[in-house]
Amino acid sequence: MNSDRMLWKSKTSGYKCALLIYSCLILMVGSLIGVILSASSDPSETTLIIGVPIIVIAITFFICSAIVIRKTSLKWEVSNLIFTVTENGIYFTSKGNNSFFFVEWAEIVGYSVKSGKNSKATVTVNFNCLADAGIFGKINYLKMVGIMGVDSLIEIFEEYEIKEMSLSKN
Repeated sequence: MNSDRMLWKSKTSGYKCALLIYSCLILMVGSLIGVILSASSDPSETTLIIGVPIIVIAITFFICSAIVIRKTSLKWEVSNLIFTVTENGIYFTSKGNNSFFFVEWAEIVGYSVKSGKNSKATVTVNFNCLADAGIFGKINYLKMVGIMGVDSLIEIFEEYEIKEMSLSKN
């Protein structure tokens, strides 16, 4: 099988990440507007005593959400990732990005497949070492979320003698 230029695109909506980030932003902006409006109409210390801690909590929650997204598998829940395989290994990049990540077949220790809805599946490809993937940080796996054509990808893995592993916690 000639695997040159075979592409898989992430077909997820990214709603989990968006829900976390947007809820933090809504809480932060709403609190800030509330404090400003109530302080200008009723300049009492009560509004500041209540409002400022809410703003601080919202900012903290926003920062924590960003860290959780970056450090967990939620970072793969984006719709603009493109994966391709060549005779050398697997590449991935995002639309409109000039950078890419590459892992050689020899560095891949296995993969797992989790079937989803509408013939989509999530494929996790595990590496034998940590690799620097730019904005994705140091990774030892990549997750192809919501891809179609998994059967052809599995055929390629079998061609390169990459074994299927049991589903991991990734």
